[in-house]
Amino acid sequence: MGSLHRLPDGRGPLASVEATVEDMGLDLDWTMGLLVAIHSGPDLVPPSRWIPLVLGDHVFEDQKSAESGMTVLTALYATAGDQLRSDVSTVHPAADDTDAMTAYCSGYLRGSRLHEAWLHDEEAILRLFVFAAIAGEVEDEILGLDDQPLPDPEGWLQGHREKVGQYVRELRDYWAARRVVPASAPRPGRSDPCPCGSGKKYKKCCLG
Repeated sequence: MGSLHRLPDGRGPLASVEATVEDMGLDLDWTMGLLVAIHSGPDLVPPSRWIPLVLGDHVFEDQKSAESGMTVLTALYATAGDQLRSDVSTVHPAADDTDAMTAYCSGYLRGSRLHEAWLHDEEAILRLFVFAAIAGEVEDEILGLDDQPLPDPEGWLQGHREKVGQYVRELRDYWAARRVVPASAPRPGRSDPCPCGSGKKYKKCCLG
């Protein structure tokens, strides 16, 4: 597990985050990568889809530990979103921490796959290649622009590790420009059928 230096260390839910994360056996860097991709992508990914991925086989011992664990996961989710919007450099490990960066990019890939629209966007998929390479998920030998094997694969990887923040920011902005916000449904009139489906008029149902 990587350093927690990217998380607020003040009071409240995150004050005991390190101990709780260790007790839960979570890989913090993988989890933060996952959550950053969830926040970055085009779809709304509910907790019911990502929490089981983070917990894996972990089973809470009792109600108190379950509540503590859910509080930490909620805090991590909020932190990932806040820092993604304000300072991307705070949501990924240091480039020279190769193990942490490998885990982070692996988590980011997993998070991206939770977005249905991402799976069908060729350009966005291509932008994930570097994340896959850093995560060790590219099976074939990586070739250079001349279609020849890279003379220094590790140097190539390190160069891209140093740019992960840039790549995260570019994908955040890529999807922000394409995200469609559903139009709000028009408010029904007082005498219109209630949208809840009760069959009553709106004024005699949910309006009041």
